[in-house]
Amino acid sequence: MPAPALAALLLACSNELSLFCPGKAGRSAQRCLALYEESATPRCRAALSKFPPSRRKQRPFGWAAAGAPPSAAGALSAAVSSADPAPGFGLDVRSSRKFYALSGKTPRELSAAMNASGLSDSIDGGAAAAVTAGAIDLSYSLKNEAGACRLASAHVSVRVVETLPKWAAPTGAPAKTAAWWAKASAAISAHENGHKARWISAGQDALTFLKEMQPLPGCAAMDQAVRAEADAANTAALQAQVAWDKDTAHGKTQWQAAFGR
Repeated sequence: MPAPALAALLLACSNELSLFCPGKAGRSAQRCLALYEESATPRCRAALSKFPPSRRKQRPFGWAAAGAPPSAAGALSAAVSSADPAPGFGLDVRSSRKFYALSGKTPRELSAAMNASGLSDSIDGGAAAAVTAGAIDLSYSLKNEAGACRLASAHVSVRVVETLPKWAAPTGAPAKTAAWWAKASAAISAHENGHKARWISAGQDALTFLKEMQPLPGCAAMDQAVRAEADAANTAALQAQVAWDKDTAHGKTQWQAAFGR
């Protein structure tokens, strides 16, 4: 691909670069951005579409800072629909957990099993003990009155899936390993709960914004504004995931609190 197209891509995807691919440049940045195409803004996606499809591998939409490959827990795709939702405004939160089994009799063995789980951080690619995926969906209806179009109804749906390790103590496992695991699993859950809370908070903020939207001259403009808010809500949620991992050093804060160090 010619250099001008690559330069145009980096300009169009400047926000995505800072969020998903910090420190990347040139072809490395293009390959990184391709992983997040479904999470990108329309402008960035348009720029990515100019690259050969074979170069553009998809990462599922909505995987947060502690993300995972599709094989780990499936993809969450955000959806925006103007097909007659229920009347009024509302927020629906659907949260679930998936588990993968650990085997081992010592803390060292359990730690090694988590590192070998195949889960990875979607930002820096490092091994992760747990991942949280999320997406914010929106359904809405518009009403045109006297030349002004208003949002008649809107329903925001927040979907979150946590993938966590699970250990069943085998026969002969030392009691100290069980005590260690109780603390470790609590720390992991506390960190992932923080990711979930940030998805929910972003959904709540989106609903508040939608409730306060003022009529616009024409439903085409209102439709565009509502869809832009859906994009903004998902982007805000992903930014919050990155900030949470930065603030907690990817869960180190919760680990230290659990183990008192």
